[in-house]
Amino acid sequence: MTSLRIACIVHHDLEHGAGAAGSTLAMAERLRRMGHDVHTVGLELVGGGNSLWTQIRFPFAAARWVRRVLRENRYDVIEASTGDLYLLTAREIRRTKTVIVTRSHGLEPLAVAARRRARDRGELHLRRRFALYHGAWRLIEVRRSLCLSDLVLVINESEREYVQSILGVSDEKIILTAPIVGAAYNGGVERSTLTGGLLVLGGSQWRKGFDDHVTLVARLLDEYPSVAITWLGVESVLELGSLAEHSQRDRIKCLPSFLPEEAADFYSQHRVVLMRSRFEGLPMSLVEAMSHGLLVVTTDVPGPRDLVSEGRGFMNSLDDLSGAWTSLCTALFSPEMQAMSWEAQRSSRRYAPDRVLHLLGANFLEATKAKTKPTR
Repeated sequence: MTSLRIACIVHHDLEHGAGAAGSTLAMAERLRRMGHDVHTVGLELVGGGNSLWTQIRFPFAAARWVRRVLRENRYDVIEASTGDLYLLTAREIRRTKTVIVTRSHGLEPLAVAARRRARDRGELHLRRRFALYHGAWRLIEVRRSLCLSDLVLVINESEREYVQSILGVSDEKIILTAPIVGAAYNGGVERSTLTGGLLVLGGSQWRKGFDDHVTLVARLLDEYPSVAITWLGVESVLELGSLAEHSQRDRIKCLPSFLPEEAADFYSQHRVVLMRSRFEGLPMSLVEAMSHGLLVVTTDVPGPRDLVSEGRGFMNSLDDLSGAWTSLCTALFSPEMQAMSWEAQRSSRRYAPDRVLHLLGANFLEATKAKTKPTR
């Protein structure tokens, strides 16, 4: 494949790990291995730190930086996270031979809608600054950057539908892609037997379904004394609300994280992964778990819906906790779940980093050829 000069911009501090910054750095590293020249740009443009003021200032600094490198013809592709390049003009983007790309790491308008629904149900209190920035001006930034770009990268079908139907972005500009899965991803060994306990994914945030997790785990502790439970994303059982007082709390192992080289052994100790998330882009933590053959019990929301449809796991609506309980028990105790485990593991291969990046690189190359083609 032809080598491309690529700049990746993201409105976060550039730190390895989870989230948009970690995914961007992992993508850049793998693109370099494929022979591309890749540069990453983060909040260091405005001094770092993730304050609201930093977020407001960043697009101004990003626009100045991009205009300078466009004059110098330094890159073939500039890829930026949503909202970062809203200050560029349609004329600037049309006249440059550089392909301008906006990438979603979890589309903000859909996240805002989810939070507003939770507010209306009384589940969540939204601060005044949410109404002023994240729920208002920020959405203008995001919409403008999506509509101006040569290409738009989305990470689930709901995002694709929103960008096309609501924002009016033409379908040929939209690419369905995925974040780069972490080093814990299992790209080879198929799980032969499905044994082990429950893995809970997510900390104490509302978005991660904390209250539902507490309710379901408490019921497991009460009714099934043989089930081992690991809660990934918390330091101590003291962070688990009412579970900190449960008489069987010692059966919960809390783990903030684990090393990639420990992944095979870690996942082999679990049969089922529970994630009752309220909103996701495309959760790579679920992809990692599926790649090791775990069964998924999750919510019917964008992102997880793309992963576990067609017999790859169990989905329930946000308000169907009894259905989630039934799914959880079926996954944990039914001997017929091995075939579903294999299907989940096979489907996770769609998100293998080399496959994702090969397709993305091909799309970038096609876009650069189209944009540099002389017009008559």
